[in-house]
Amino acid sequence: MIAKDDPRRIGGRYWSGYWQSVYTVTGIDDRHGWWGERLLTVQWPDGHSTTHSTPWDERRDRVVSEPAVAG
Repeated sequence: MIAKDDPRRIGGRYWSGYWQSVYTVTGIDDRHGWWGERLLTVQWPDGHSTTHSTPWDERRDRVVSEPAVAG
Protein backbone atom coordinates (compact mmCIF):
# COMPACT_ATOMS: atom_id res chain seq x y z
CA MET A 1 0.00 0.00 0.00
CA ILE A 2 1.41 3.38 -1.02
CA ALA A 3 0.82 6.19 1.43
CA LYS A 4 -1.49 8.76 -0.13
CA ASP A 5 0.78 11.68 0.69
CA ASP A 6 4.07 9.91 -0.12
CA PRO A 7 5.19 10.65 -3.71
CA ARG A 8 8.30 8.45 -3.61
CA ARG A 9 8.62 5.88 -6.39
CA ILE A 10 11.41 3.59 -7.55
CA GLY A 11 13.81 5.54 -9.73
CA GLY A 12 12.80 8.94 -8.36
CA ARG A 13 15.20 11.37 -6.68
CA TYR A 14 14.16 13.17 -3.52
CA TRP A 15 15.48 15.70 -1.01
CA SER A 16 15.26 14.51 2.60
CA GLY A 17 14.85 17.31 5.10
CA TYR A 18 15.60 14.82 7.88
CA TRP A 19 18.84 13.50 6.35
CA GLN A 20 19.69 16.81 4.59
CA SER A 21 20.62 14.99 1.40
CA VAL A 22 19.31 13.91 -2.00
CA TYR A 23 18.73 10.20 -2.56
CA THR A 24 17.43 7.87 -5.26
CA VAL A 25 14.82 5.24 -4.38
CA THR A 26 15.96 1.81 -5.60
CA GLY A 27 13.38 -0.36 -3.83
CA ILE A 28 10.14 -0.16 -1.87
CA ASP A 29 8.69 -2.79 0.46
CA ASP A 30 5.25 -1.95 1.83
CA ARG A 31 4.89 -5.22 3.75
CA HIS A 32 7.84 -5.63 6.10
CA GLY A 33 8.17 -2.55 8.28
CA TRP A 34 8.10 -2.90 12.05
CA TRP A 35 4.72 -1.15 12.33
CA GLY A 36 3.49 -1.71 8.79
CA GLU A 37 5.28 1.31 7.36
CA ARG A 38 6.96 1.19 3.99
CA LEU A 39 10.64 0.37 3.83
CA LEU A 40 12.65 2.27 1.25
CA THR A 41 15.97 1.16 -0.13
CA VAL A 42 17.84 4.23 -1.32
CA GLN A 43 21.17 5.12 -2.85
CA TRP A 44 22.95 8.16 -1.43
CA PRO A 45 25.22 10.53 -3.40
CA ASP A 46 28.38 8.74 -2.22
CA GLY A 47 27.07 5.47 -3.73
CA HIS A 48 26.19 3.54 -0.57
CA SER A 49 22.70 2.10 -0.11
CA THR A 50 20.56 1.82 2.98
CA THR A 51 17.06 0.69 3.85
CA HIS A 52 15.03 2.95 6.09
CA SER A 53 11.46 3.82 7.00
CA THR A 54 11.75 7.59 7.36
CA PRO A 55 8.26 8.90 6.54
CA TRP A 56 7.64 11.57 3.92
CA ASP A 57 7.33 15.03 5.50
CA GLU A 58 5.66 17.44 3.10
CA ARG A 59 7.02 20.38 5.10
CA ARG A 60 10.69 19.38 4.73
CA ASP A 61 10.97 16.91 1.84
CA ARG A 62 10.65 17.53 -1.88
CA VAL A 63 10.71 15.75 -5.21
CA VAL A 64 13.94 16.45 -7.11
CA SER A 65 13.03 14.40 -10.19
CA GLU A 66 10.31 11.90 -11.05
CA PRO A 67 11.22 8.38 -12.15
CA ALA A 68 11.80 7.90 -15.87
CA VAL A 69 8.77 6.52 -17.67
CA ALA A 70 9.43 3.36 -19.66
CA GLY A 71 8.31 3.76 -23.20
